[in-house]
This record gives sequence, structure tokens and C-alpha cells, in this order.
Amino acid sequence: MSLLLVKRFGLLLLISLFMAALVLAQPVFAQDPPGPSPDGFNTIEDKAWEAGTLGPGSEAVVQEIYVEDNDDNDSLLTVTSAIIDNMGEATPEYIAKVEVSASTEVVEEFDKKGEASVDSFPVKIDISSFDVADNGSAKVRIKVFIADQVTSSGTLQLQTTLVHNEGSSIGIRRTATDGVAEKVQKSSDKPQIATFNRGTWWVDANDNGTWDGPGRHGYKSQRLRQRQQPSGSCRLR
Repeated sequence: MSLLLVKRFGLLLLISLFMAALVLAQPVFAQDPPGPSPDGFNTIEDKAWEAGTLGPGSEAVVQEIYVEDNDDNDSLLTVTSAIIDNMGEATPEYIAKVEVSASTEVVEEFDKKGEASVDSFPVKIDISSFDVADNGSAKVRIKVFIADQVTSSGTLQLQTTLVHNEGSSIGIRRTATDGVAEKVQKSSDKPQIATFNRGTWWVDANDNGTWDGPGRHGYKSQRLRQRQQPSGSCRLR
């Protein structure tokens, strides 16, 4: 083997050893486990609560959430706040207030935990007296109060984040999105329940867009458009 080849081989060996030393010298960082923190609620599930159409001045529960703790520690969980956003089209000025209530295995009846007026989304609601026992469960309901005047229709699909503590873990967040969107109906769309026509009161008894009134064999139906009252008609209040 020539002297030149020996020198080249020696140089390559030195470079290889240098690179190996650099790799071994790199610090090893602990990797965070994938997914959410192991503390906090291990299960959060939207129950696809369906409230239907919400008219001006109405109030209704629009979301129910099931949460459960199932871990190896023995710490109590305390919910401190709820952050509620709307993924639908209804604008904040048409939602007067949002209320949070909850029930647990210890207290089965739903109890109000907090409320807040809505100026913009997302809205934060401070929660009081909402504890869930270790390895316990709870149900959370979100109720909305629609403003008295609604000038444009839109959809309401809440996304609720529960901020809570467990042991030394503070400010844990778990989020659930409502699986069923509700419609917020503008004031002019609010359906009539009765109208007066041709000397007879007619009532939409079945909420099917058909007026029902007295006939010879009980009740008869007359299909009239509710949004265009006939001459001489008036609305019951």
C-alpha cells in the first residue's frame, strides 16, 4: 500500500471519529408525551343535545357535555372557568347571556355554576363550587338566553372549553364542540300561533304551518301562510 493511500485512509478515519464524537456529545432532551396532559378529565364528550329553533326572547339548553376522571392519582378535580365560543353564524349581540350548570355523582340535580353576558365570542365564565371526585364523572349543560330583538338569523354551535385543576396541575383545558347546531330566528320570522279570518279563530295546533279551526266534525284545516296574515287577522299575545 502506497504512502499516499495510507495518509488518505488515516484522514478519513480521523474525520469519522470526529463526527461520531459530535453526535455523542449532543444533549438528550426528554420528549413530551403525545396528546393532552395525563392529569385532568380523561374523557370529555359532547352529547349532541338538540334544542331546535330559538326565537327572540327565548332560553334553552343547547349543549350537554359528559366529563370523567380515570387515572392513577387520587386528586380532586376543580373546574374554575368555562370558555365558550360560537362556531356558527349567530352574532354575539343576539345572545344576551350564557349560563353553565352541572350535576355530579354526588349532586345529581343540575346546579347553576356561573353565568356571563355576551359582548363578544369567546366569552369566559367564572365557575364556583364545581368539584368532581377522583375517578368521578359529571354532566355540564350550557344554556343560552336569546336577545329580545334579533334582526338576522344565524346558527349557534357552541365550543366549550372547561378549565380545571387536578392536584399540582393547574389550568388544564379540555374542549368539546356541540354536535348539533341550533338556529337563531330573527324577529320577523317568529311564527304566529293564531289568526282571525272570516269570523273564525284559526290555530296552528300542530306547528306544521296549517291553520286549524272548528268545523262540523270537530276541527278542519285551512292552509294559510303564517307570515302573510289575511285581511282582518290579528296575532294573539
